[in-house]
Amino acid sequence: MKKYLVTAFALLMAAGSARAQFSSSSSSYIGLHLGGNLGHQTVDTAYDNATTGFKFGIIGGVQYDHWFNDMVGIGIGLQFDQKGSSEAYSDGKIGNIVSNPDGSIKAKYVGSDDYAMSYLEIPITLKVSFGDGDVRPYITAGPSIGMLLSASETTTNNIPTVTN
Repeated sequence: MKKYLVTAFALLMAAGSARAQFSSSSSSYIGLHLGGNLGHQTVDTAYDNATTGFKFGIIGGVQYDHWFNDMVGIGIGLQFDQKGSSEAYSDGKIGNIVSNPDGSIKAKYVGSDDYAMSYLEIPITLKVSFGDGDVRPYITAGPSIGMLLSASETTTNNIPTVTN
């Protein structure tokens, strides 16, 4: 079952794109892209019952690419990017007990805590392609300048929200 979930997830994460070449002699392209973002985080927490999970978000925007030769190019884009993470707390372990200052038990944390953030980003990438033919894979590297547009937190049961 896990193998099928990983395969389905990989298909969901495959990004689609379309591009248009400016002229037959040009090596500059402009295009649209749409894909997915799978967010996850590792949390150093005092609660030994906390588990983290994946959160799916959408990425989409426009991209301009200029290729200097058949192997090296640069790209700059403007994209909307959803990110986030998920945490779950079970009541099966003693680590989730919250105590009052006098040592008495106040509450047990049980539930989930989901974070969702939306960004406007400008990725600037160096692209290096390899192989021959019409379809050539490439690798990218570079920074992404981003601005947080919105952030939200959804909790269930008695999980307290985090103050922004």
